[in-house]
Amino acid sequence: MFGADRLVFGEAVPELVEQAFGRIKIINGAVNTVLDEPFVLKAAENYFRERDKDFMKTMQSWVQQSDKAQAHGYAWELMMMSVLIEAFKTRDFSNWPHEPSITRQCMRLAGKAVIVGLDEQKPQQRGISHEHISMEEFLHAHLHTNSFRQGQAVPPFFFPKAKPSGPDIVFYIRVGELGGKLFPVFAQLKLRQTLATKDVKLAVKTVSAPAIEAHVEELGHFCPTDNTYISMVIAYPVTTNVKLAPRPEIVYNLRPRPGPGREGLKQVKVMIDQRNIREIFPKSHVDFLDGIKGPTKRQAVEMQEAKSVKKRKRN
Repeated sequence: MFGADRLVFGEAVPELVEQAFGRIKIINGAVNTVLDEPFVLKAAENYFRERDKDFMKTMQSWVQQSDKAQAHGYAWELMMMSVLIEAFKTRDFSNWPHEPSITRQCMRLAGKAVIVGLDEQKPQQRGISHEHISMEEFLHAHLHTNSFRQGQAVPPFFFPKAKPSGPDIVFYIRVGELGGKLFPVFAQLKLRQTLATKDVKLAVKTVSAPAIEAHVEELGHFCPTDNTYISMVIAYPVTTNVKLAPRPEIVYNLRPRPGPGREGLKQVKVMIDQRNIREIFPKSHVDFLDGIKGPTKRQAVEMQEAKSVKKRKRN
């Protein structure tokens, strides 16, 4: 399956890739669905082949044998754990190139940020899914019990349920020394060649308070620093053109909150796309993505042109 120019399935597996050039073809007398260079899964294959050949074999077996859609999605999401770890290590989060700047949205994010619960000095499971722990239990462990639950370490990354629609990856960051300011981060992955403005806005909604609170009640209980949480959208290789409003315009008052003068939730929006990804993520990671985007770009352009023709005909 891995290492081939094409992947062939007896039936379509839509969860396996975000976007690919697909055809129906007769192979050895049988009708099969053929996917040419699937974008997301091929990126994961290349990345792990370079980093960890043994894990690559494990992932291959996992995707082939599992009948769970979330296992297929993990093929991409697993790669993002290492990418995010490297990104936070190599450059202060507050200095990531962004408009509006991260510190303009929240001055309390200034300084060195680290991922909570990560210990690179010890062998460690880095991610855990909703099948083993709820989002509320995950957030509570990292916020209140030093990243432990029932005597066991809780990994730094959490993978929520696919439905209702919400974040793909959840983690905490700490700004400053041990005991510093904590912020939950809710990330959505959109690795596509084209992404309409409305789709970008929908992606932001999936990591905004109303969608998050479909997975965990009272989000404000888990935002200890100025009731602030971070919404991150990773959209590549597209360039998004949605202007993100500065922090003062992003205040949610979802539920009555006890206590005099208690403010509503405050959101910091972070968009990673073609404009800033090379300054944030490891060069090797972006190069892997660039190396396999040609065929999908051609297909995306053809699809966009077809949509434009249909729209003109309707008008």
